[in-house]
Amino acid sequence: MLSLEGAIGAAGGVTSAVDLSMLAALGGAVREATAALEGYDHAGALEAVERFFWMFCDDYLELVKARAYGTGPGAESARGALRSALGVLLRLFAPFMPFRDGRGVVLVAGGVGAPRAVAVG
Repeated sequence: MLSLEGAIGAAGGVTSAVDLSMLAALGGAVREATAALEGYDHAGALEAVERFFWMFCDDYLELVKARAYGTGPGAESARGALRSALGVLLRLFAPFMPFRDGRGVVLVAGGVGAPRAVAVG
């Protein structure tokens, strides 16, 4: 079972309503995917993860990308939420794409400003 609490706690400084709403939706996707996997419904779990993923890409990223590149508390909130969501999404996709997960986890764990030339496996 994937725990979202650790990921959100690591976000630190997420204060914007848009960011908190996205993390709440991510929590719902985690619960839905976990329940589906516990019921051996792998297609249902993947559907829940993909539904959130496309909302995240199509809607949330478009809303926050300018703020994330900026400075100040709004930027920190956006970057913290993005970092947390990407880490959780990588773990949600891991059962379905196990060999694509390693490099992304290293890059996300490094955070913003981490070296980009990281090769794993």
